[in-house]
Amino acid sequence: MAIDRKVLAGLAIGLIALNGCAARHGEVASVPAPVQAPLAPMPQPPAGAYAGMTVPARLADGSYATPNNGLDAGSTVWHVRVALNVAALGCRGAEGQAITAGYNAMLSRDKAELARANAATIKAKGGQARYDAAMTRLYNYFAQPGAQQAFCAAAARVTSELAGFGALGSAAPAALAELDRPFTDFYRAYDAYRVELAQWQADRLQRATRPLDETPRIAFAAAAPVGAGNVPHLKVDPAIFRMP
Repeated sequence: MAIDRKVLAGLAIGLIALNGCAARHGEVASVPAPVQAPLAPMPQPPAGAYAGMTVPARLADGSYATPNNGLDAGSTVWHVRVALNVAALGCRGAEGQAITAGYNAMLSRDKAELARANAATIKAKGGQARYDAAMTRLYNYFAQPGAQQAFCAAAARVTSELAGFGALGSAAPAALAELDRPFTDFYRAYDAYRVELAQWQADRLQRATRPLDETPRIAFAAAAPVGAGNVPHLKVDPAIFRMP
């Protein structure tokens, strides 16, 4: 049976039309590979901190081992006096003037108690030489730049509070704790910074060693639902199936 060339041409045109319809219902697109999110900014240390700064050891209760821990009554009074002396010398402005006035008033008002506290501290430190070395460390402790703003504010409160107490010894423990807090808060902030920095460095290293996948992703467009209006039809003349 011979099939007319015109019929074959018609069949070919119909198949091309059918193939084009299928392509429109399942289009292929190239989607760029996902871009890695940028690394967060490098954490910065608290103001006043410096590279390689040492922080006192943490104690079992979470506090820090500062020079103001574990003191007897006389040494506690004397450490308050040292702290306020540093504040009177270093704090500025109206706050500094108030501290200086309160400190001088304490020296006059509590002169005898301060003398006994000084003697007790020399004995507790193990003699004059050890006392001198300990006081140098204590003055440097209270002069740490990173905590000065908060320390001056605490010293201003303490000098005001001490004016209302009859005996310095009874107020000294709470006063010393308040004067010490700006420094332990500074240490806590620095420790938190070191944790954040270590995490940031680990993240950066992980990114540097992770292979970057730059392969484009291939997405297939969803085909239109097949329905009465979407099914392509190829019209064929029945006459081609009849014998000539």
